[in-house]
Amino acid sequence: MIGPLTGQAAVVTGSSRGLGRAFAVALARNGSRLVVNGTDAAAAQDTADLIVANGGSAIVCVGSVADHAFCQELVDACIDAHGTIDVLVNNAGFTRDRSSTRMTPEEFDEVIAVHLRGTWSCSTAAARAMRGGGGSLINITSGAGLFGMFGQANYSAAKAASSASTESWI
Repeated sequence: MIGPLTGQAAVVTGSSRGLGRAFAVALARNGSRLVVNGTDAAAAQDTADLIVANGGSAIVCVGSVADHAFCQELVDACIDAHGTIDVLVNNAGFTRDRSSTRMTPEEFDEVIAVHLRGTWSCSTAAARAMRGGGGSLINITSGAGLFGMFGQANYSAAKAASSASTESWI
């Protein structure tokens, strides 16, 4: 494929479905070589197959960005397959909707681990690999991080912290 991102190697976390899948497909349509990520191997493979069927290049790396060591593996998979990493889209996430008075510490922590620590872990791994050559770190946030949402204290907190930490990287 030939496009404005031709030859760029990109990782999109949480790209097995939803917005992540749309981001991955759009990057591929513009010439990027992709690493598709998610926790559902079949869904991640479906996204990669769609990209390849349309003339793009994609591999799959299954795992959770809540695992700090996995984030390094994800970046390494991109470098092994494509020789570099030029773009990281931190998109992985989910919600555990429950009012704050009914939310368990585990429900709070699992959302924070993916949305906030996962963004930080993947970004630091990618930034180390991009050192000297440059690249783009794209962190997907939400209006919930600015205004909050009932039943999503964990998600809102993670998105607010992701936005603030992104500003500290500039």
